[in-house]
Amino acid sequence: MILGDYIEIPQPIELTTPPEKPVAADWSPIVKRLVNLWNNYGGAIAEEAGKYGMLPREAMTVFAVETMGQAFDGNRIVIRVESHIFRKYLPVGFTGPMLIINGTQVREWESLSWAAKFNLDGALLSASWGLPQLMGFNWKVTPYKNVREMVTAFCLSVRPQVAGFFQFCQANNIIEAAITHDWQHFARIYNGIGNVPVYSNRLTEAAKAIDEMEKKGLRFV
Repeated sequence: MILGDYIEIPQPIELTTPPEKPVAADWSPIVKRLVNLWNNYGGAIAEEAGKYGMLPREAMTVFAVETMGQAFDGNRIVIRVESHIFRKYLPVGFTGPMLIINGTQVREWESLSWAAKFNLDGALLSASWGLPQLMGFNWKVTPYKNVREMVTAFCLSVRPQVAGFFQFCQANNIIEAAITHDWQHFARIYNGIGNVPVYSNRLTEAAKAIDEMEKKGLRFV
């Protein structure tokens, strides 16, 4: 398999959206983000959340804060290549410039293509993939046999991407934290101890935004 196999894969039409789609108006950025996530991926998120005993609103809280908010850019999966991770996959004694530049998806894919010339698997392991931005090196939490299988599945559909997020949460024992709204514990495990104040606050604010939405009759059901 070559890198080109992951580029321009047609995104299938699938039922990932909920039956009723609220439309964003003059709402705050977090509410608009929640609405857009629900409108685009609510069906998949709600379905996967139910497998773990999680309500859609709890799942939406973590997706609003911890995910990219977008699964595909055109026909290509959204990625981000991490140069500090790929560095170890470069040839011994490599002294050339590190041509991994983060920014637009065009730049990200150019960076991935450059990295793949040295080590395809290393490039795939060093990038985050799709809506949940699941790092390639986390493929072991998914049911796939290797990173190439995971990336292929993620490129074909948003559903495996959403499933991968929950599989990661389950592997790290933070499903219960989301269900009980223990956002400090969730952030400690998901974002790292140094980021607890920032991310636990963001999760709390997202949960409050959902409370306000429900008061206005907008429910994630």
